[in-house]
Amino acid sequence: MILPVNRPAPGPSEALPRIRAMLGRLVASEQRVATVLLDHPEQVLHWSVAEIADAASTSTATVVRTCKSLGFTGLQQLRLALAREVPDRPPPEPATVAAVFATAIESLRLGADTIDQAQVDGAVAALAAANRRLFVGTGASAPPVQDAAFRFVCAGWPTEAPADNVAQLLTARLLAPDDVCLAVSHSGANRPTLAAVAAAREAGATTIGISSFADSALIQQVDVPLVAGTAVGPMGTDVVTGRVSHVLLLHALQVGIARSAPGVSRHAQTKLAGLLDGLAAESPRDHRDAWTL
Repeated sequence: MILPVNRPAPGPSEALPRIRAMLGRLVASEQRVATVLLDHPEQVLHWSVAEIADAASTSTATVVRTCKSLGFTGLQQLRLALAREVPDRPPPEPATVAAVFATAIESLRLGADTIDQAQVDGAVAALAAANRRLFVGTGASAPPVQDAAFRFVCAGWPTEAPADNVAQLLTARLLAPDDVCLAVSHSGANRPTLAAVAAAREAGATTIGISSFADSALIQQVDVPLVAGTAVGPMGTDVVTGRVSHVLLLHALQVGIARSAPGVSRHAQTKLAGLLDGLAAESPRDHRDAWTL
């Protein structure tokens, strides 16, 4: 799916992460152009549109269209972003708090650009209609999955999220056609996660996948694919900032399902009211009336 035309301009250093994330959404001719951009970023800085087209065995019009499909106004804007990312650029400044936050902000912008709202709506509908909800994820994807499952439970929507990957696989195998399995994997190539999704599909359950790459194995395998691309910092993909978009996407699903049946969430909030007060070291202030500590 090509992204909408009216979108915020890409950040100053997100060309390569954006291309990698969106590669699977491009048509075949555009994929060839994107592959040239990924494989030869230094040369692209100096090549003409015709030279890029020749390297990709396509037309100059396709090169321009690819740039726009990736979210850039044209080749010039893409080059400006690439100039800050190619290997021969000056060494990056030492990491600072500002740099870490800037990378996170860039991840959020890229994630928002790559998420398909129609697919999100489909995921919300499936989760709301499910008899059982199973969330799976291992490694660095495990904390976001556990947090999301806890939020779903507290919002009145019982959700299972076994921490052990064997338990995930066994639970997925026991799902039924009216159940949902949601899997999270940055690379989309996590073997235990893919095994759990395959087991859920074999059981007839609806599968939802969240990954940073549109062409990942997870995205290709699930019924409802959700792509939230992430920015890459000077030292490569950071475990924290690389998951920011996934965390917010999971939260958006929880907000969506809560809005689909507000009575369910109100009932859950009523039952939880005051329950956590005894766990707090001090009396909650007026603005601390949520169910989290």
